[in-house]
Amino acid sequence: MLFIFIAISSPCAASDISVEISTSDIKLVKDSTMAVMSKADGVRIKSSDEYRIVMEKEYPDGLVSFLTMNLHTMRKPVCRLYFDIMPQPSSTIIKIYANNVVNPDSNREELYPVTNKNDIGAMQDILERIKHEVQQRLSADEPQTAPTAKNNIEKSVNIGWELDDNKIMSVEKGGIADSAHLQPGDIILRINGIDAKGFRGPINKFVAIRYEINQLCTLDCVDKEGIPKTVTIGSDIAIKHGPYLPQGYNTPEGGG
Repeated sequence: MLFIFIAISSPCAASDISVEISTSDIKLVKDSTMAVMSKADGVRIKSSDEYRIVMEKEYPDGLVSFLTMNLHTMRKPVCRLYFDIMPQPSSTIIKIYANNVVNPDSNREELYPVTNKNDIGAMQDILERIKHEVQQRLSADEPQTAPTAKNNIEKSVNIGWELDDNKIMSVEKGGIADSAHLQPGDIILRINGIDAKGFRGPINKFVAIRYEINQLCTLDCVDKEGIPKTVTIGSDIAIKHGPYLPQGYNTPEGGG
């Protein structure tokens, strides 16, 4: 992750890096950017609009921070990251660049573009992580199964629950959900590491399709008392031998 802070030098041209992502859904791209950056310690959102996200992180304590601190406000310099989101007809380009900022949020702000080779490499890595996050969320919406079978699987596989968005309202006794120790009132937070709120299709369909093709679904939940629990839903074959993952499909980082 970025934030190898460098000594302040004279201003020069900012370096920018971009990546093209195969979706025109800019909300999905923004949500994925937020999700990736939420894993970085000390990063906060400074501003956000439809086509740009700006984030900041304070310099760590040290000589550079001390020498460049505003002695009147005691405000440390920050590294400011800019994400420009540019929709295309069938894709989205996201560009990233960064400035070191002395006297942030004052009328004496001084911007020093980040041009350090290591930091540029770190920014490229951030974009690849965002692209990966988008692809994972798209794969949740479009499971890789035979097109002729998709519409029939949800009907043929009864998970045995009734859902309201990501909340389990009822569980059929002796059914698949009951066997996985799910209960009414449980709230599904993540499925295979993907935020349940990030799903763009029905959760029941996603789980049913994977059950039918012998893939495991790991559900991170909280019960009605707020106690976390993790359960696995899968056919006997999948549970015994592990999930079969079609070529090109990867489980998300941290997923089961």
